[in-house]
Amino acid sequence: MRRSRGLAHRSRLELVVRGLLAATALWLGYNAASHSFADVLTSQAPDRAHRLAPGDGLIAASLARELSGATASPRDRIRADSLARTASFPPLARLG
Repeated sequence: MRRSRGLAHRSRLELVVRGLLAATALWLGYNAASHSFADVLTSQAPDRAHRLAPGDGLIAASLARELSGATASPRDRIRADSLARTASFPPLARLG
């Protein structure tokens, strides 16, 4: 039976590659978790959801819809217009 090599016996290149793979896995996991949380928060708190996933067009459209309500201030309407412009085509259909 072959014994596993200790950390001291690994080459520097192998340690760097393993470190990069671990960092990539961590980054992917963080992005997946933040997008999942953002999807859950979309209906209750679209502003928080947009902070978690600013690149998601559906969430941006949901926040723009909330900001452009009947009681919206001029500042909110400007932000809603900006969000609606940055959202992709399918989410714009949700704005009505």
